[in-house]
Amino acid sequence: MNASRDMFTTEALACVRRPRSFLKIKFSDCDAFGHLYNVRYLGKMIDEREEQVAEHYPELYQYSLLRQANWVVVSTDIRYLRPAAQGELVCIESSVIEAGSYGIKLEIAMLCRRAEELKAVAWTTMRWVDLTRGAVARHPPALQRIVDDLLLRVDEHSIDARTRILRSRPGGTAAARHSREE
Repeated sequence: MNASRDMFTTEALACVRRPRSFLKIKFSDCDAFGHLYNVRYLGKMIDEREEQVAEHYPELYQYSLLRQANWVVVSTDIRYLRPAAQGELVCIESSVIEAGSYGIKLEIAMLCRRAEELKAVAWTTMRWVDLTRGAVARHPPALQRIVDDLLLRVDEHSIDARTRILRSRPGGTAAARHSREE
């Protein structure tokens, strides 16, 4: 019996396509004006995505820890829209918006606590890398099935178009979770 094949089921992962979590902006992450440093936005967003995967997809998280392969960030495109202030509680939402045989693209949004105001949005492209060979590899079939199940399709093909949609919807990204649902 193939353990990795059995590990990935829709029931096991509950198919939360856009998890949400909260974090407090710390003093050490801010400039003299009390605003989050631009370089810290991305770190906070990626760290929260990891926490969301651990919470909402524990089997996937364990799989990535136990394997000699993992996703590696190859590019990020980010839009800074509003400052995140020292002591502020912000909301982070994330989703897989593209999935291929060799990698994924994540959309990660930072919003105010009530998820009404978009502060930043990032599109991060990741490749599945065999760490023993140091080379890009195909997703194993069981992993590909779950990545496909987690996919949140969006109509927009550029981060700027997507940012306009996310900013224009009443209620922030809660109202713009997806552009089309299958």
